[in-house]
Amino acid sequence: MEFSDVIKSVAIAMQAHVPVLLEGNPGEAKTRIVDAIMRQVCADSHTSIVALHEPPEYGGYPVPTENGVRLLPLSWVNRLALVPQDKIAGLFLDELSNGAPATRSAAMRGVLDGTWREKHIPALSTAAAMNPPEIAESGYDLSAALANRFCHIAWDMPVAYWVQALIANFPDPAVPKLPDTWQEHKIRAKTLVAAFAAVKPDSIKAMPGEASARSGPWPSFRTWTMAIDLIAACQALGYKLTDIVPVLLVGGCV
Repeated sequence: MEFSDVIKSVAIAMQAHVPVLLEGNPGEAKTRIVDAIMRQVCADSHTSIVALHEPPEYGGYPVPTENGVRLLPLSWVNRLALVPQDKIAGLFLDELSNGAPATRSAAMRGVLDGTWREKHIPALSTAAAMNPPEIAESGYDLSAALANRFCHIAWDMPVAYWVQALIANFPDPAVPKLPDTWQEHKIRAKTLVAAFAAVKPDSIKAMPGEASARSGPWPSFRTWTMAIDLIAACQALGYKLTDIVPVLLVGGCV
């Protein structure tokens, strides 16, 4: 597997509006490369370091009014909400495993459907990054509900890739761009997943029994629906289902 396939997988997920989570050791350019991807595929973007925020910053600040209390979003939410629906508004949640559980809970709805209390971001595409909880600063395992909202991508940059980028002065990686018609492939993707479900129904809904396993990818109706979008996106780019990029993306969901 080439590390460029990992980067392409992240870019494809963002363009398909499937939340994607990168997990890997510190110091391996997760933030740098996600920033580079967002510059190439997003009309506007924002980076938020989860560990630095309180729940109201994601869930909305309570403000009294004559008609009751409103929960007002931060300015970046208002800004990203202005991105047209046919474009991409990128949100990068960095250091996700360091965020307090209440803060991460406040972000759960926004991560998946773009609704941050009283404001909806119709074009939102979310990426996140984290170190494994056991080595993160004050790290936590993800809850099953939050983990199941992401396509999980293992991030392990090879030395050879880093050396090549070092010599070239760390250029932005080239990423594939989805055609405007990529969603036309969803009919075939749905058919493939439906056929698989008919043969292996136990593989469609199977939450792991161990808490540690629930913090990673596992199959649910939600993640298989996400996988359908990713299969369609990969097919629009000419990938076969057995190619490494669709294998990474589907495996990262289920």
